[in-house]
Amino acid sequence: MTGQQQNAMCVYVDTTSGSYRVQPPSGVNTFCPGTTLFVYNTMTGIYKITNNSADLADAASPVSLTSVRLIDEKSQMLLAQWQKSTGEIPGSPPSLTDITPLTGSTTGGTGVTLTGTNLIGTNGVTFDGTAATSFLVDSATRITATTPSHAAGSVNVVVTTPNGTATRTNAYTYVPAPIVTAITPATGNRGWLVSITNLSGSGFQSGAIVKLTRSGSSDIVATGVIVTSTKITCTFNLAGATAGARNVVVTNSDLQSGTLPNGFTVNSPAPVFSTGTPSSGNRGWPVTITSLTGTGFQPGADVRLWRKTYSDIIATGVNVASSTSINAGTLNLLDATAGSWNFIVTNTDGKVSNTLTFTVNSPNPTIYFIEPDYGVQGKTVEIKLIEGRGFQPSASVKFSTDEEGRTDVMEMKIVKVESPKEINGILEIPKEQNPKLLYYIWITNTDGTTGRTREGIFSVKEA
Repeated sequence: MTGQQQNAMCVYVDTTSGSYRVQPPSGVNTFCPGTTLFVYNTMTGIYKITNNSADLADAASPVSLTSVRLIDEKSQMLLAQWQKSTGEIPGSPPSLTDITPLTGSTTGGTGVTLTGTNLIGTNGVTFDGTAATSFLVDSATRITATTPSHAAGSVNVVVTTPNGTATRTNAYTYVPAPIVTAITPATGNRGWLVSITNLSGSGFQSGAIVKLTRSGSSDIVATGVIVTSTKITCTFNLAGATAGARNVVVTNSDLQSGTLPNGFTVNSPAPVFSTGTPSSGNRGWPVTITSLTGTGFQPGADVRLWRKTYSDIIATGVNVASSTSINAGTLNLLDATAGSWNFIVTNTDGKVSNTLTFTVNSPNPTIYFIEPDYGVQGKTVEIKLIEGRGFQPSASVKFSTDEEGRTDVMEMKIVKVESPKEINGILEIPKEQNPKLLYYIWITNTDGTTGRTREGIFSVKEA
């Protein structure tokens, strides 16, 4: 004030962690006698002094306050001291406008955000009269708190400040943990998808996670989960699953879970053969598996022919269509020994099936027809077709004028065995080859089986 003596004074706030000189608002450093001054702690931890109570809207509660001192700036003389008494911050009563989330576990421990006004100075947050496990006043409009435990149901949330209380009726709901009572089906075979048509219980929430758990094994997490409060449908992929009982666990989005101990069993029976098609094949040629039926087949199963003292013949391109059907695969019978073999299926868990007989045939070649049926001395003949059956890859072909195959012999230099029924190739006829008689045709397979025409069906003409 004009004509009035001004005294330079400063105010210190003492806390258990140190002393802090308060700061006036920017541009304000003079107060008139009789002015009510407020010392307050800002949200950033800086202590300030003001004569405007509106500045207190962003004030925080003092931290570990021990005293407030008024000091003469010139003489450094203590003029006044307030011991642990800060008075009440003037202002309006608090209000609560929102709480997030609206639900949580009955066991407590859920972090919630309370939104409202005039929340600075809050000294109590309760849920149905039970104090929050902890709370923090973030600003004049927000508090973060941790819920206490409580029985299921909706409760009032109350915030208390020096200026009053704010209540939000039935604002927060305690939700019980889910309960799992049954699962249908309760079993499934290792390696396959199993569709759960009814996982029943109560307290299920949208977004729930469903698992099969077993100590020492990886969890099997359900896909395609559809949830109502009392029923869940989903799918489990049992590929690679360890056989045995597993717990059925439902975990809600609030992280509460319910368990049906040993409620689901993963089966892994040994495969059992019933029928096999085809049941035989000719040596030297691939055989396509069209149908193996039985039970307990698993994806990735190994299919092979086994015979004691011989190397196994392993099928390629195997398709395990279901636990009861294998509908594709190829057995290469090249160099296979003729006779009875055994079909065997081995699942990926090492379990082996019973055996089913498969016969490798090696018939003597039979020749029906040749085109062309003649050649000329000294000329090369393209044999377009020798038709018959029982031909094997790498078979040899010769021509002879006697039934023993010893006289006037000609051998095909190039032989292409196209199938068990067809051969073509190149025959070179020497200039001096006997043109007078009809020739028998001899075919010899790599396993020694031999066949010839019943009569001479090929002739050599003079040049």
